[in-house]
Amino acid sequence: MSDWVDFGVYAIFMATFWFVGGTAFLRWPLILLADRNPEWLAAHPQDARALRGNPWHIAGAYALGVLSLAVLTSFQLGFLPVAASHDEARWSALWGITMLTSLVGLVYFIAGGTWLAARWKRRVPPPERREALLMRRSIDDFIPRRWRLAVYAVVAAHAASWLLVGLFKIEATAPYWATFFNVAVLSATFSGVFTFIARTSVHRPPHALDRVFGPRYRRDEVRMSFFPQLLPPVVGTVALYQETVGATFIDFTRGMYLSLLSLTTLACWHALARPSSGSRPTSAPPVAEKLSPS
Repeated sequence: MSDWVDFGVYAIFMATFWFVGGTAFLRWPLILLADRNPEWLAAHPQDARALRGNPWHIAGAYALGVLSLAVLTSFQLGFLPVAASHDEARWSALWGITMLTSLVGLVYFIAGGTWLAARWKRRVPPPERREALLMRRSIDDFIPRRWRLAVYAVVAAHAASWLLVGLFKIEATAPYWATFFNVAVLSATFSGVFTFIARTSVHRPPHALDRVFGPRYRRDEVRMSFFPQLLPPVVGTVALYQETVGATFIDFTRGMYLSLLSLTTLACWHALARPSSGSRPTSAPPVAEKLSPS
């Protein structure tokens, strides 16, 4: 498979991460500020404008996004001295560049959000009273049991297929059991980690985004946390087919990287660009709509 596919997936992820994430810093602060104290926001519109975030922080996100894409593109075109000619080294390096710039972005966005939250805490008083709605929740409320059982069945059938093919000596390549071990470990890890994250999302206390975007926010969060465990079976099935026919279309690890970043890109669009499937926030008062940049 051409490394241009890797480059395209990672470039789209970078653009989403930096530019959609940067735009979120322009659109979301007033919505979250309205959740903190809507009465104060309505009474102090001028102060609210000053608290919605600095343009330099958004411009910085855009600048870092351009720089990240420039580095990725320069590597792909062979302009950087570290560019490798070997195919495996190239796609691994593209993944490494993407992860490094994403780490820089996480630090940047967390620092900006922490700075903004500190300003709000100093200047915006908390509401006099906020009622906590106690509600007993179960993962069944968000993901029907038959869906979960179907996912677990797919994961188990996938692992069993690899084991049976190996035991009956159907495989055509030498490092079959090493690949099987890699597939089994990743499948078990994904199932355990993402099931844990989904259950944690079910039982966590409500926060600002739940109040702003309504009950669909938690539902989408739980489902997006649960279903990524289907990635190893999907990619692993392709890898198993390659083992049986003796052909190589894509490395298993490479396929997992591409699939995971593609899913993360879709999640970023859903969470940052169109929260709650495009529904408008439910708790922002009219003044927030007036002050919000269009």
